[in-house]
Amino acid sequence: MVQTVGTIRMGTYPLDLERVEAAAEGESGLPAGTDVGHVHLEVSSLEDFRDFYVDIIGLEVQTSVPAALFVSAGGYHHHLGANTWNHRSEPVGGSGLSWFEVVLPDTEALNVIQARTADSQYAVTETDDGISVTGPDEIQVRFRV
Repeated sequence: MVQTVGTIRMGTYPLDLERVEAAAEGESGLPAGTDVGHVHLEVSSLEDFRDFYVDIIGLEVQTSVPAALFVSAGGYHHHLGANTWNHRSEPVGGSGLSWFEVVLPDTEALNVIQARTADSQYAVTETDDGISVTGPDEIQVRFRV
């Protein structure tokens, strides 16, 4: 990010995976207690993404641009972003992301999501502390309080 007085400019650039891998050498994951504020997903269909995360889960669309959609809860600028910039047609060899977790504010919020997903086409599994739903592009979303 480059900042000029009164203006913030942002860009989307390819991730240098070799540098990331070199920096992570010997690491086996994030430190315990790490929270990630928002997640961006490469998806095969923005329509499927919207159907799942907005129509079923209940997130709200914050911004829609060509080939990208940004959704959140509570009016936040976005908790979850999705794009089709690389024109993925299907999750070849897997999604690239095994799962991510959404920590909910209370049991009522979890119950609402569990009820909304129960009758959907997506597989829902109860876990020790919440539920897990495998959504579009075979990306598992874990919900807990």
